[in-house]
Amino acid sequence: RPSRRTMAAIARLLALACGALAWAAAYDCIAVDNDPVADSNFAWRGTNLGGWLVLEPWITPFLFYQFLGADETYGADAPNHVGMDTLTFCSALGDEEANRQLRNHWATWVTDDDLDALQATGANFIRLPVGDWMFQPYEPYAGCTDGAVDELNRVLDGLADRNIGVLLDIHGVRFSQNGFDNSGQARDVTWDEDGAHFEHWGSQYAGWMGTFDATTGTYDVNMTNINATLDMIRTVVDTYKDHPAVVAIEPVNEPWGSSDLPTLQNYYYSVYEYVRANAPGWRVVFHDAFLPASTWSDFLPGCPAVVFDTHQYLAFWNYGGDEWVFISGACSNTVVDTFESNGQPVIVGEWASSTDSCVLWLEGWNDANGAPAYTCEYVECPALPDGQPGPFPDGPAAGPYGHGNGDGYVSTPEYGLCPKTHTFDSAGEFVRNATLAQLNVWERGHGWAMWNFKSFDPAWSFLDATANGWIPANVADTPTVAAESGVC
Repeated sequence: RPSRRTMAAIARLLALACGALAWAAAYDCIAVDNDPVADSNFAWRGTNLGGWLVLEPWITPFLFYQFLGADETYGADAPNHVGMDTLTFCSALGDEEANRQLRNHWATWVTDDDLDALQATGANFIRLPVGDWMFQPYEPYAGCTDGAVDELNRVLDGLADRNIGVLLDIHGVRFSQNGFDNSGQARDVTWDEDGAHFEHWGSQYAGWMGTFDATTGTYDVNMTNINATLDMIRTVVDTYKDHPAVVAIEPVNEPWGSSDLPTLQNYYYSVYEYVRANAPGWRVVFHDAFLPASTWSDFLPGCPAVVFDTHQYLAFWNYGGDEWVFISGACSNTVVDTFESNGQPVIVGEWASSTDSCVLWLEGWNDANGAPAYTCEYVECPALPDGQPGPFPDGPAAGPYGHGNGDGYVSTPEYGLCPKTHTFDSAGEFVRNATLAQLNVWERGHGWAMWNFKSFDPAWSFLDATANGWIPANVADTPTVAAESGVC
C-alpha cells in the first residue's frame, strides 16, 4: 500500500500538472537518520552580496550610466540600447561586450578584501543571490554571463576559508517571479513610440508561474518554467551539497504576493524533498511572498530544516512625519514573533537602516514609484571603476525616463550628484536607534541579513553600519547591545 507521503506527492504532482488552485494534500515533515540540522538552535547574522551576480542598477549605478542618453542617440530604437536589469544589460550590449564588463565587475565588486572585512565583523552568514541562468543558460544570458559560476566558486571557497556559512538564494528565474529588476527582468516595460519614455510600474507583471489575469488576480498556471527551475535546483544541490560553505538554499526570492499560493507551496515542498534526500545538512529557506505570516501557519510547522524568510524595509513605508514613528513601528513589528510562535524558524533576510526611497534608482533605472516622503540628500555619484565604460553623469539629467507613478518624479543623476537617504541628524543618533530597534525584533527570530554588504549610501551598507556603530562591530554582540540600548 502506498505510504501517506507517496500519496501526498502524487496529489501534489497532479495539482501542479493541472495548474489547480485548490490546496494539495497535507505536507509531511521529512526526517533523516542522524539529522545534522534537527537542532533549530541556530542564529545567523550577516548580510547579502547583492548587485554582484544579479544586477540591480541602484546598487551598482556605474554599470548603468552608459545607457543614459540613449533616446538622444538612438531615437525610437532606444529600447534596444538600454539596460535596466541583467537581461536587458545582456541584450543591449551583446554577449561579448556585456560579458567583458560583467567579468570585470564580478572580479572587483566582491574581493578578498571585502571577504576579510566581512569576517572582521564576526558575521557567520551570507545570503548570496544567484540567477537560474548561471546554471542552465538561456537567451539572452547564454554567453553574456559565462564565467559567473567560476566567480561564485571563488567566493564560496573564500567564505569557507573564513568559516562563514552561505545561503544560496535563487534571486532570479525565467520570466520573473515578481516583475522587479532584482529578478533579472523588470516585467513588463512598455515604451513610448519615440523611445524617450517608458512605463514599468503601471504594467508590472510576473510570468514565471504562467499567465496572470489582472482582472481576476489569478494565474493560468503553466508548469514549464517552474519545472525548469526545479531542474536547475537539482543541479545546484548536486553540485554544492558537499561544499563546506553552503548551509542552505532559498528556492526563489520574493515571489510577488499575487503568486498562486498552492503552486508556490508545491514548488517549495518539491525543493524541500530533494534537499532532504540529497543534501540533508542544508536548511531550506522559504520566502513569505510578502504575505501575512498567518498565511503560512499550516505549511511545515515544526519540521526539521525548514526556515522562513521575511523582508522588512522601513524605506518603503513612505512615511513623511515624525521620524521617531519609525522607532516605535520597528519595535512593534510582530512578523518574527508570529512565525516563531508557530514553530516556524524565521530570518529577516533583507532589511536596511534607510527610512526612505531616496537612493538613486532604488525603484528602477531612471524611474520611481512615487516621490520619496523626505527631501533627499545628494552626494557625488559612484565613480566609474577601471575598465568600465561611461560616461560619468556629470552633465544635466539625461533620458530615457520612466513615467513613474504619474506624480512627475523620477530618480536620476544630475551634474555628477546622486540622491541618497535623508539624514535626520548629523550625529547619526537616529539611524543608530532605528537600526537597533529593528535588531531588537530580528533577534527574537533565527537571524538576519542586512541588505546590502556595501553601497554608496551608508544606510544600505552593512560594512558602513558596523563601522559607524549602528550595528555592533562584532555582530555576535547584537543581542546584548540591542537589548541594553533601551530603544524598544
